[in-house]
Amino acid sequence: NNPEIVMAAVHDSGWSLQHASEQCKDVAEIVIAAVHQYGPALEFAGDACRNNPEIVLAAVHNSGLALQHASEQCKDMAEIVTAAVQKDGEALEFAGDACKNNPEIVMTAVHDSGWSLQHASEQCKDMAEIVTAAVQKDGEALEFAGDACRNNPEIVLAAVHNSGLALQHASEQCKDMA
Repeated sequence: NNPEIVMAAVHDSGWSLQHASEQCKDVAEIVIAAVHQYGPALEFAGDACRNNPEIVLAAVHNSGLALQHASEQCKDMAEIVTAAVQKDGEALEFAGDACKNNPEIVMTAVHDSGWSLQHASEQCKDMAEIVTAAVQKDGEALEFAGDACRNNPEIVLAAVHNSGLALQHASEQCKDMA
């Protein structure tokens, strides 16, 4: 493909990167233009571009879920994952384990989507502050909390205030108190 033509196409529609030649999919300027227009176009980028932090950051700024198409190395970069979960908390699903275990990143994710708690590390699922934020956003996120949090009356109360259906995920001890 002619790089000038591909550049014009991705400026109009980032999705058009999928139709570019493999050579053009490895040109950083073309891929950056594509992901600025449509973040998930990262899926069609060459490996070098999916491993380029600048390109991946541009993609997740457009769409947090573009993180799923990033290299494993980029999925472990706190700056990139933070930007992704700020845009869409559900992007935590695609983060590397170190980021899923980072309380600041997980807190950012659950502030956007309580359901993202399901993708957090077990350690973060046991942190009362994180679980409280998650259940205040979506009470049924209590399902993904650690046992200690599902047994914490204050957290369970916050969850059921948000959604009465959250009671099904509370510990038996908390249910007996209800």
